[in-house]
Amino acid sequence: MMPTTLRIGANIAARRRARGLTQEQLAASLGVSAPAVSKWETDNSYPDITLLCPLARALRCRVDELLQFTPAMTEAEAAEHLDGIVHLALAGDCAGAEQALTELVQEYPGCAVLQYHAAVGWSALQIFFPQAAEADRQRWQARALALWEELHSGSDAAMAQYAANQLASYAVLHGELDRAEALLAELPQQVVDPTMTRYQLLLKQGDPDAARATLQKRLFALVQQAAGVLAALHAVLPEPQRQLAAAEAYHTLAAAFGLLDSSALLKVESLLKEGCVPQAAAALEAYVDALTGPVPTPPPALFAPTLPAKGAAAGKDPDLRALRQVLQRQLTADPAFAPLLDEPRARAALEKLAE
Repeated sequence: MMPTTLRIGANIAARRRARGLTQEQLAASLGVSAPAVSKWETDNSYPDITLLCPLARALRCRVDELLQFTPAMTEAEAAEHLDGIVHLALAGDCAGAEQALTELVQEYPGCAVLQYHAAVGWSALQIFFPQAAEADRQRWQARALALWEELHSGSDAAMAQYAANQLASYAVLHGELDRAEALLAELPQQVVDPTMTRYQLLLKQGDPDAARATLQKRLFALVQQAAGVLAALHAVLPEPQRQLAAAEAYHTLAAAFGLLDSSALLKVESLLKEGCVPQAAAALEAYVDALTGPVPTPPPALFAPTLPAKGAAAGKDPDLRALRQVLQRQLTADPAFAPLLDEPRARAALEKLAE
């Protein structure tokens, strides 16, 4: 017998009525009595397991739908599950994080939103555990790629585009340039941003709050995108001085719009290329101060109440502390930052990062 906590009676009754069947007709098609169907629909008993497939066929649904198994989850639910797995990873529980990811994907097969978050999770394990064995890292990467491939060939158009972009990025990194070009060619070129038209529509509909929220969300998304572009531009500008200009622009943007300011880390790289080790140490110190200080929030004058201020201190958040420790290990192990290890200010900053 199925667990008594399962409540499928109303589901059976609703699907039977939608098919235009009486209890007697459904019972006859299954070779059971009408009172048996009545008991199912009132949750006083459950269909025998051998009847599940015939019952689902009679009601024109899948067995998982009949049992009210959720084959998909919402974006918020998927993000919450991933947050729990990230907590495990940040606590150093690599095996637990991997097991949780594996079980989650098995529990929700075919759920595009969950597959997206799980693919991100498998990739994140390589960041959280940089010292993991190569076999582990290859397994995580293979599982992420398998999910991206499944999303790419799936029916969810938006997720297929995300997957195409991720697969193209992987192809570029591994020298598969023809495939990367083909994948990128699949992505639609956005020629119109409907934000302003939607904003005007909402105003005409008498909903100024929704109109304001539309503009605020779009503005903040554009700001975040601009910060990412500046960081990428910094990496490809040919001269350190131009790189420093990009880092300064990033700083201005972060300060104006309440983003985490990573510009000092960009400056560290450029200053080291110039041989300015003491200045690079000072920049690293500034970067660590930003990471351990108050969490930046979007300015209320522009973004409230759509993007409320968090008002939390980064130094007191256990997850952020664990992330800083991961970053400290990465910076210490990166040969590009080796000259900083002889600078007292840089060593102190790295120690503060690991606290």
